[in-house]
Amino acid sequence: MIKEKRNFLPQEFVDVEEDVIEDLEKSFEELEKLRRRNKRKKLRYPSSRDIYNTVKEAANLISPTLNPADFPGVVRDILKSRGFYTGLVSDRRIWRAYKILVAKKNIPDILGLLT
Repeated sequence: MIKEKRNFLPQEFVDVEEDVIEDLEKSFEELEKLRRRNKRKKLRYPSSRDIYNTVKEAANLISPTLNPADFPGVVRDILKSRGFYTGLVSDRRIWRAYKILVAKKNIPDILGLLT
């Protein structure tokens, strides 16, 4: 004796043909695959090295007439364009990286803050 797999369906689906039910199940599976594929991926948090490299790049890109208060925003924009999550990158962390790079003479003090 072979036991058939019986699906317990609600009463309103009892008279529906099997091929219609199979088509519905296939379309439901395809929808689930699409939902999983379209799920928003988390952005990476930038490491210290990423921030240092971005500060170097921003220092080379900006003009000396830039308001120093806008510098962290420029760094965050570059990080966002590289695919990082910048919500938790503080101004203090960016300025600390800037000061260290200027002290090590990796970048010039283009903003004139550490003279």
